[in-house]
Formats: sequence, C-alpha cells, structure tokens
Amino acid sequence: MAGAATVGVMRINGERTERKGRPGIVSFTAEPKAVLPGQPVKLAWETQGASGVTLEWTNADHAGAVTRQGLPPSGNLTTHQDENTKYVLNCETVSGQSCGTARLIVKMRAWLTSQPGLPAAR
Repeated sequence: MAGAATVGVMRINGERTERKGRPGIVSFTAEPKAVLPGQPVKLAWETQGASGVTLEWTNADHAGAVTRQGLPPSGNLTTHQDENTKYVLNCETVSGQSCGTARLIVKMRAWLTSQPGLPAAR
C-alpha cells in the first residue's frame, strides 16, 4: 500500500495485526500459558506511543483483583498463581487517553495423582 507506513505489529495470543502509526499495545504474552499451582508465569508487553501501563489480574471468580499501575511502556513481570487467572493490560498516552486494552488467561494444569508404574496416592 503506497504512502502507509507500518509502525508496528500487534501480537496478542499469537494473533498478528498491523498497526499504522497509532499508539497502542504491540504485544502482550504469557509464558507458559498453562502452569501447575504456584509455578511462575512471565508476562511481557510492548506498546508504541504509550507513556505508561496498568496491569490487573484476577481469578475466575473476580475475587482478589490485583492492580499494578505506573509500569513502563514495555517490560515484563513474573507472577505466581494458584488458579486460572485473567490478566488485563491497559496503556495510556502522555495526555492520559487510553490507547489500548489486551486480555489473556493463564490456566492451571491438574496435578497427577498417579502415574503408570507408581502406586496410587492414598
């Protein structure tokens, strides 16, 4: 396309969307996407044209929401969780306008209670 400059590529949960010069979220990822209770989850984000980021997370029942404000426009954070958790990333511009929201969910994997060749748990 002549005259249109692509400034960034948005990746949220593997989806690719080109962004053309507007402030917003370029990427928001969680690794791994499924964990055992208490294992670490590394969240990473990148924005363009944003002055700051707010990250909020909550469990499936929306109880015990945690909010971290004043995060840098690009960065990462490691959390530990004990149940399925929804993460919401918001960015804003220097003038205080919202420039994007992205959501993702990290799911819990079940503990194995028995394995082939090992006695069952009692």
